[in-house]
Amino acid sequence: MEQEPRERTTIVTTGSGGAGWFIVGGVVVALVIAAILFAGGFFEGSTTASIDVPDKVTIEVPDVDVQSPADDAPKPAQ
Repeated sequence: MEQEPRERTTIVTTGSGGAGWFIVGGVVVALVIAAILFAGGFFEGSTTASIDVPDKVTIEVPDVDVQSPADDAPKPAQ
């Protein structure tokens, strides 16, 4: 008995899209930047701050002789 020949279909694909490699590259760049910041101590931020504030503030102004505007202003006309 002779068999019938089967029909075969061959699908050939060449390469893939570049979106996957673009995403992998972005993740690698983000990890490198995070490692540099971590090694530089950026994420160890101090939660306390110190500011030296004097207990008393003194403001000195010079003596100025000023006359009141009401003393030498002309009287309003009626």
